[in-house]
Amino acid sequence: MDVDKYIWHKFRMHGGILPYSSKLNSFSRGDLAKLFFDLEYKIGAEIGVYKGENARVLLDANPNLKLICVDPWFGELKQSRYLTAMKRLEGCNIEVKRMISVEAAKEIADASLDFVYIDASHLFDDIMTDLITWVRKVRVGGIVSGHDYFHISKIGVMEAVNAYTHAHNITPWYITNDVHPSWFWVRK
Repeated sequence: MDVDKYIWHKFRMHGGILPYSSKLNSFSRGDLAKLFFDLEYKIGAEIGVYKGENARVLLDANPNLKLICVDPWFGELKQSRYLTAMKRLEGCNIEVKRMISVEAAKEIADASLDFVYIDASHLFDDIMTDLITWVRKVRVGGIVSGHDYFHISKIGVMEAVNAYTHAHNITPWYITNDVHPSWFWVRK
């Protein structure tokens, strides 16, 4: 299956300047989770789990999914977020890696994931490090994705994703129509 063609038709993408977006006003990161199910993805990783809301969306959309949940949850406040996430994800097929992203990546074989969803630190250097570290963990035909593709002071997601896709000549790539859009592309 040509995954890009599937995305293009299913979500009625329109071209022009990268990243491409959907003509559908309601294309959200929840639809991205459903796309992973449609593509029969069985193993993925979420980098930056916070309280587990998006992890639960991914797992609810795809009952056959094993999700690797990566987040250090350092500090007292983060401990309560960890407990919230674990309660929310109780009974789900998850593997928790309570460590920083680059350390967790050392435990994941290259090209072993169907997708990665990056939503950890939003600083430019951290996003770039996560991209460099996690893209190779996704198999060819899998999807590299993440959250918060917008420009705001001290948040470097948009800038890092733009730089990475430009430097690696990644085309096409896409964004959702959320208030805080998700970005994604098919690994070639």
